[in-house]
Amino acid sequence: MIRLIDFDAAHADDLFKRSTTLATADSKYVLGNWLDRLQRKDRSFSLVDNGHLVAASGVVEIWPGMAEAWLIPSDDIVKYKFKVVRLVRQMQDEIMAEDELHRLQATVRADYSIAVKFIEFVGFKLEGVMKNYGPDGTDHLMYARVA
Repeated sequence: MIRLIDFDAAHADDLFKRSTTLATADSKYVLGNWLDRLQRKDRSFSLVDNGHLVAASGVVEIWPGMAEAWLIPSDDIVKYKFKVVRLVRQMQDEIMAEDELHRLQATVRADYSIAVKFIEFVGFKLEGVMKNYGPDGTDHLMYARVA
């Protein structure tokens, strides 16, 4: 049974090690520069099944009314895709209402088709291509949920 627990920075390291798709410069950059901002009480969580991490997700406020969503999946996320979509969407809906967000945005590597499908299932709309956006020069897609 999948359940939510508080996100801990150590979860990200474990998830990156267990994700063949995310073993990129992006993950090294996140681990080195962003983890302290991702670990936020009531705004970040990890999804666990029988003690095994499936994914971690959360929301980081950029400024009042606007925030950025993030997700670190393991390769196992495909086994739980519908449950994860439901839980992430529910969490984002609650945070958008509680924080009075008018915009929740997220970027996705353009070449990561599973992530593109996931973010669209969660309800984000494509806004455009961000050329050479990633730390390793990869293109990313900008998505947003706008209230």
